[in-house]
Amino acid sequence: MKPSMKIDFVIDKKYHWANEEVNNLVVHYNGHRASVMAIAKMLDTSYLPDLSSLGSKLADLPGHFAACFVGAKWSLIVADKISSYPIFYILRDKSLIVSNSARTLANKYELHKVDKESLTEFRMTGYVTGKDTLFKDLSKLRAGEALLFGQNTLEFKRYYQFHSALTDTKKEIDLINELEDITNTVFDRLIESMHGRRIVIPLSGGLDSRLVLCKLLERGAKNIFTFSYGSPGNRDALAAKDIASKLGLSWEFIPTGRKQAKDIFSSSLRKEYWNYSDHLHIVPSMHTFCALSSLHHQKRLFKDMVIVNGQSGDFISGNHIPKMPTDKIISSALVGAIAKKHYSHNILLSNQPVFFDFVENRVARVLEGMPSVMNMQGFAKQIECWGWQARQSIRVVHGQRNYDFFGLGWELPLWEVEYLNFFQKLSLEHKFERRLFRHWLEHRNPFGLFRGYMPYASRWPRGRDGIHLIGRAISGSLGRKVSVKWYRALDCFSQYEYQYAPFGYFGYWKGLQEFSSIIGYLTKAWEVENKDILGSVS
Repeated sequence: MKPSMKIDFVIDKKYHWANEEVNNLVVHYNGHRASVMAIAKMLDTSYLPDLSSLGSKLADLPGHFAACFVGAKWSLIVADKISSYPIFYILRDKSLIVSNSARTLANKYELHKVDKESLTEFRMTGYVTGKDTLFKDLSKLRAGEALLFGQNTLEFKRYYQFHSALTDTKKEIDLINELEDITNTVFDRLIESMHGRRIVIPLSGGLDSRLVLCKLLERGAKNIFTFSYGSPGNRDALAAKDIASKLGLSWEFIPTGRKQAKDIFSSSLRKEYWNYSDHLHIVPSMHTFCALSSLHHQKRLFKDMVIVNGQSGDFISGNHIPKMPTDKIISSALVGAIAKKHYSHNILLSNQPVFFDFVENRVARVLEGMPSVMNMQGFAKQIECWGWQARQSIRVVHGQRNYDFFGLGWELPLWEVEYLNFFQKLSLEHKFERRLFRHWLEHRNPFGLFRGYMPYASRWPRGRDGIHLIGRAISGSLGRKVSVKWYRALDCFSQYEYQYAPFGYFGYWKGLQEFSSIIGYLTKAWEVENKDILGSVS
């Protein structure tokens, strides 16, 4: 590095980052102020920070944030453990440019060179993994990563990973008690931080949002409102209504019918949201957008609302670990499992001869080398380490951009540091199929809503159960492969009908030859709308 190197910050105001001067530092940040100020207190501007010693302190911080600390001689850029608010940078010969907006950087510095490998991955998954974006010269800071920049220094430090070489050997009852204590700590801190603001919970019939709601009530939270959304008659909403009723809480269903979904997708508001949130590496989430758009038009979204949802309790507690035959636990099994679940949204690309090699290369880049996997425990740890940084911190956490776009606060209590530290050390025995998590909920059974309480779950809304019954009959007589085709052909009538609606029935059925999920359809739509920036890349 040469002494003449400079750093520049391009902060786009529409992302609502704050700006403060603390301890001779200019601090640009978003998210939990307390954690950001705690970092500022750790820093002494008179000398260059030591990322090796600072890393463990960063890893212990609660809350969700992103921050840039700018001193006279150096700057420190920090992404939290799940990259809650994305940070982007361009590294050139004599300068580093950092921003909270990928599009702003690309426009200001006239970036036009599309990364073809990233575009291929984008078409397969709906996003780009690692530090990459769709442009070769534009990068993103990874989850749990810090960047230190000085006149003679450019250092990247991965201070946190959702992976531990250690495995907890405590008895189950001791782990259950520890998990209860951790949960109380997390939710007490959350309630204290609300300061009277309205808590809004998107409620489904699943365990995680139900846990969040019950724990908030149990620990004394007030001013709670719950809602559900989606296609009329969907089973998640019906289950949520029953849960809210049992708890005596206000609940509302915000339906999105086919025509409304088409109108919203065609609206200027949706296009503005996509430009706001894609950050040139991901197809924006539409899962919650329709409901929020409806509330926005009804002028029912208020600045004192804080959305608290259950993401990603299923992931951290072990539900994403696939069942594998014990005689096939090798590195190729790791790549195969990831490819099958996450890289197969584009059928045409997944049928290419180079498909496996392509995915293997991308996985190796994320994991910084292909790990040697010798047993199921090692397999589970590696697939979760990949899932945390390559999907959860990019695809799943991106759902919070819905709330950012509408100016709402949000919290993800099940991603808090105490949960991460607890679950990353659990043995496969306790994690597979969420065994310990489920046993804990059944043991504690808050408000009687977990032990023996199983709301009816179905992909098919009320009135369309016949689709499932016919599918079962097809499976029994003609085999599972035929029934899968039946279900796929009619998925545009499932609980996800409102997401497929913008493409019409004909567009949906035509796309079945090319796409295996809604992600494929949305990715294609994104490419069509952004053909001007992708140029002639095929």
